[in-house]
Amino acid sequence: MSEKIFNLGRKFLKLFVKIDMLYNVIMHKVKMSALRWCFVAIIFLSYLVVSCSGNSSYYLRKQLKFSTTQHMVCTYDISQSYQVYLPTAFVKNKKWPIVYMFDPHANGQLAIDHARDAAERYNFILIASNNSKNNAPNIDHIISILFADVASRYPVNEKLVYAVGFSGGGRVASSIALSTGKIRGIITCSAGLTDLNPVSVPHKFEVYAIAGKEDFNYEEGMSISTQLSGTGWLYTIDTFDGGHNWPANKYFDDAFLWFNLNAMRDKTIAPDSKLIDVKYNNCLSKFKHLLNDKKYIQAEAEGRKGLAFFDQLHNVRRIDKEVQNIESLDGYHVEKQRESEIKNIEQQLRDGYLQRFGSGDLNWWHHEIETLNNKLKTEQEDMMRQMYCRVKGFLGIVCYSYTSKAIASKDLNLATKCINIYGMVEPENTDCYFFKALLYDFKNQSDSAVLMINRAKEFGFTDTLKIREQFSKKTLLLLKGK
Repeated sequence: MSEKIFNLGRKFLKLFVKIDMLYNVIMHKVKMSALRWCFVAIIFLSYLVVSCSGNSSYYLRKQLKFSTTQHMVCTYDISQSYQVYLPTAFVKNKKWPIVYMFDPHANGQLAIDHARDAAERYNFILIASNNSKNNAPNIDHIISILFADVASRYPVNEKLVYAVGFSGGGRVASSIALSTGKIRGIITCSAGLTDLNPVSVPHKFEVYAIAGKEDFNYEEGMSISTQLSGTGWLYTIDTFDGGHNWPANKYFDDAFLWFNLNAMRDKTIAPDSKLIDVKYNNCLSKFKHLLNDKKYIQAEAEGRKGLAFFDQLHNVRRIDKEVQNIESLDGYHVEKQRESEIKNIEQQLRDGYLQRFGSGDLNWWHHEIETLNNKLKTEQEDMMRQMYCRVKGFLGIVCYSYTSKAIASKDLNLATKCINIYGMVEPENTDCYFFKALLYDFKNQSDSAVLMINRAKEFGFTDTLKIREQFSKKTLLLLKGK
């Protein structure tokens, strides 16, 4: 409270200087101190009324200042840890909405970095696991320990618990929501809801899906709309111009806003009319801009997003009518037809690459990948370029899968071929160098194995546990310099 009064006083002093100068001009520097102070007092009281008005949205006025992310070790299992971000407004005598975050490589700090702005703006606690990762064998134990530790430390509003994940972490988020019934909503990034039957699930949860247009998992994310349409689930789909990565901060800002709007809609939290008006007008402006630019598919998506955000909170008849009108426009049908053609081209490319993966020689693959890279550089049509990005990402996943299986079965000839193709497709991929290191380790070439491990680290490989578990003692000793 004292800080607020201090800030208010500081603003008033600045305002007083400006008013005093204006007054002097108006009164021609007549020294009438009593009248001057009456004039200033009236302005100050008016300022207070405007500043403290209930119509002024807290979320819109808030200037973002950040606290420090903390590293916490779980009390019940010290091998488990997580990163936590508490908004600067955090106090212990109040219950807070909370978001659990899951990165596919157990990088809790990376996850928090992408959502910190939104958490600070909308006052969410962020909890990001440092143990949950793709193919973790003890995922149920990890989640159980994480939730127990958080519940013992922080005042959580049990009505406002959310889960967020990217790629495999998105599947973890949806799995927790399905199995526990304690998650109000999820944000799934670059992952669909493959295990969800929306009709048979006893407890619905909110779904905010974010898909990169250059991501090989793009269609899986977009399929959520078909999966949940007409089922009574609250969901929305957002897209961005990018690949298989965590989305930028602004997408989490929208997602956290949507969570808050849903909570306002069912009276879990108080409605903020100013926030609703401003965000609705922003959405309407963007929608109209896309429509004027004749970007009909994008305009339709933005309109449907607006309906998902503001239905029952604002008059959305205008957007609803415009979205329906879009579907009757010739330009819209031309775009949809082109979109369908590109999907067919993409599927043909994927099928062809899968068929040739076991049989095509390295010269063929070198030529094919070089051609694909050239198309990525020269393609002028956005949808085609994004499609080529998805196909190349798909090839990377195929390389990873085939190489992993060949290494596991110790088929060194197949593993060598797969790794060579992998290196052409994604020459800076950390997993490719990790697999090269394993291959050298199998061949008892520890010097080369260590060289490849260090190369993997240069490109961002951080899973030291995986190294300790999978390499020979000789290689591990050499890695340590012994």
